[in-house]
Parts: sequence; C-alpha cells; structure tokens
Amino acid sequence: MPQQKYKIYYNLMIKNNQPLLDAFKLIHDNYQANPNKYRTAFNKTGRDVLDVMRSFERKLCSGMERTNNAAYSDRVAEKYWSEIRKTFPLIDQVGVTIRQVKVN
Repeated sequence: MPQQKYKIYYNLMIKNNQPLLDAFKLIHDNYQANPNKYRTAFNKTGRDVLDVMRSFERKLCSGMERTNNAAYSDRVAEKYWSEIRKTFPLIDQVGVTIRQVKVN
C-alpha cells in the first residue's frame, strides 16, 4: 500500500533536518521534565524547528489550496501536525510565555 502524502512529507522533513530535530528532541524531552530550566532553549530552538515544519506543511498543501480540494487541504495539514505531535507533543507550546502570579 502506498504511503500517504502527509507521511511522505513528514519523513522527508525528518530526513532533511535530522541534526536540528535530534537536538530539539533532546531539548523537548528535557523541557517536558523541567520546564523552568529549559524554557529558553526550548523556545529558541523550537522557533527554528517550527519554521522547518511550517515550510514542509506549505509544500504539502500548496497545490491543494488552489484547486477544489481546499477543504481536503485542512484535513491533510491536521494529519501532518498530528504526526509531528506523536514525536513532539509539546510543539504547540513553543513561544508561549508563562507569567507567574504572586499569591498573597
């Protein structure tokens, strides 16, 4: 059975950016265990990783959005991001700032 298009692009993204994604995976796992200590590194490296991921998402969906398959494009993009979240469950937290509120 042929591989689905979003998985092809996901695997291509992984293959073409292996060193960056390996470094981010280590930071991601450390951030998951200790967010306060690794927040800066997570956000800094995460921005670069998100740029790569979004670039591949655009390549994946660009042809579909110009045709009658625009609604299909959204579903394909969501499957692509679901695949990413299997490896990087906290990817949506890149760039999120958390303020601590003092309680009296």
